[in-house]
Amino acid sequence: MASPWSKGSPFTPRHSLNYSFLGDSATTPRSQQKVPLTSQLLEETDQRRVETFGPPLPVQISEKLTNQESNQHTTVRIDQSGWAWLVSGRKLFIWRFIPAAGTKGVFFKELTLPASELYHVADLICVISPAGDSKLSSVSVMAVSPEGLVRYWPSLTHDSNTVDVDTDLIGSKCHSLTAFQPYGCILLTTTNELLLLTGLQKTVKCQNLNASSGVFTDLGRRMTSFIFGSQPASQRMTNWQKVLASSNHTTDNSR
Repeated sequence: MASPWSKGSPFTPRHSLNYSFLGDSATTPRSQQKVPLTSQLLEETDQRRVETFGPPLPVQISEKLTNQESNQHTTVRIDQSGWAWLVSGRKLFIWRFIPAAGTKGVFFKELTLPASELYHVADLICVISPAGDSKLSSVSVMAVSPEGLVRYWPSLTHDSNTVDVDTDLIGSKCHSLTAFQPYGCILLTTTNELLLLTGLQKTVKCQNLNASSGVFTDLGRRMTSFIFGSQPASQRMTNWQKVLASSNHTTDNSR
């Protein structure tokens, strides 16, 4: 099947759609409502619908996706916060696919990842945007190499200010990094280790959530129980596939 990025794509645009707002007006703050988004229909069948979403991609991203001569390993992530990032070699490209209210154009930033003998992947990157704060200066970025070297940018708008910390992993590789705010990010390794990484202005605090004796520490036990629920000892050696973080805030209006 021909790629939609290649010339002569069978996915010929038929018409454009326009979304006048993003989010539920009952729950979305007024400052974040009515963000214009356009969508172009590429293909529609009885089983699926393919369409573009959001503003056009930054030029640098389009060039990376259409460059067939590049042999660099490339991965990408799209986050529900409105941020997306692409990793190619040691380059990290970050942009907003949902424009923030009051901004013009697409915000884009190119960062350099730490040296690694293995492929950097998008699953080991977190773009951290504080809830209720739309300022770009409040957005931070945490990246981990497969070997466990952490690079942290306290502010995305000041990319020259970085913090590098080694997690000192022995005999394991990093598998995924998951934002778990306001506590930090949870790093999962290929040997089922869980590390809580908390970014500060001048360092990154690394808290191992697994005790060396096999018994969870007080913080580790509470954090792991909160993430995975209470587990029998016989199930703690199961190979974990992914860490999912969710914010469940329940409001009781009956009182």
